[in-house]
Amino acid sequence: MSDFQSTRLDNGLEIIAERMPGVQSAAIAFFIGHGAVDDSPEQAGLAHLTESAMFRGTASRSSREVNEQLDRIGARHSSSTGLEVTLFNGLLLGNHLDPALEIFVDVLRSAAFPPDEVEAVRALQLQEIGQRNDQPAHGRLISQAPPRDGRERARPFTVASKPACPRRRRSPTTKARN
Repeated sequence: MSDFQSTRLDNGLEIIAERMPGVQSAAIAFFIGHGAVDDSPEQAGLAHLTESAMFRGTASRSSREVNEQLDRIGARHSSSTGLEVTLFNGLLLGNHLDPALEIFVDVLRSAAFPPDEVEAVRALQLQEIGQRNDQPAHGRLISQAPPRDGRERARPFTVASKPACPRRRRSPTTKARN
């Protein structure tokens, strides 16, 4: 039987933990209450672009430093954007939990969105859209949808575009959707 413990910090962040005797690994996950449905029609795809660019550098770490520091402690990390939630997660040995949390918090609170890194993410996403559109089954599955391949909305990202996931959406006091 699972024994979950929940603690709410003074800043509103809720921490849910489960101690599992005999297990030496740790898993961390940050659920951000912002997803694809929060993008305006003019900014469709920006939540995913923002999520994909988060690990590309912070105010105090370059993209390379973020990845090297996570690699050094053996942490695997990933992220994804859903309709209503963006997820950032990691898996590591439990004795490296503190440094992993420090890196994740830095990424979530201080992502720098360097223009060259964001453009690299945008180019990769355009390539993914093209690959998806090249799959014959894709056309059959959405044949009732209006013709649109997604590329027309993948305009260059600028710092002014960043409100797709404003800091208030990444703060502990953000209320979850009902």
